[in-house]
Amino acid sequence: GQANSAPAAMGQQQSQADRQYIQQALALGTVSLQQSNFALTKAQNPRVKQFAEFEVGEQNLLAEIMHSFADPNATASTTRGAQAAASTAPELPAKDAQAMERLSKAAGGAAFDKDYVALQIQGHQELLKLQEDYLKQGSGNRETTNVAKLARGQIQEHLTMLQDMQKELGR
Repeated sequence: GQANSAPAAMGQQQSQADRQYIQQALALGTVSLQQSNFALTKAQNPRVKQFAEFEVGEQNLLAEIMHSFADPNATASTTRGAQAAASTAPELPAKDAQAMERLSKAAGGAAFDKDYVALQIQGHQELLKLQEDYLKQGSGNRETTNVAKLARGQIQEHLTMLQDMQKELGR
């Protein structure tokens, strides 16, 4: 039948809201990824270091997925995919660029751990708001909607973990 001839709308047209969601998710994810890369070498607390490892893996995967939405014909492993990734690389807001600069110059240790966790909480709260706002809009794009649903659950888990770590580090 006709319903099966368009396989579950894989080539769905993206609305402006979908494209904006992808760009914002890439921007916020890039911040979290960069902060977590710093934490891999500078974090002292084993839980903070482990969280950073998980976050790096997750943000790299999410970026690959978001870039595939930006250019459905490209993958991260193709030259075209790399070009798409570069062309959709987000510009960081000044506050994020300043936080990144601060983390890059910070010495490793307990103070770094506290700063990193606080920045991750802030970033994850922004990521959660992005998912919730996008889902409230009711986009007709099934793929990006499903990613937002999955991301929302992960972000909520991460916030719980981060808040627990913050309590632990604050003592």
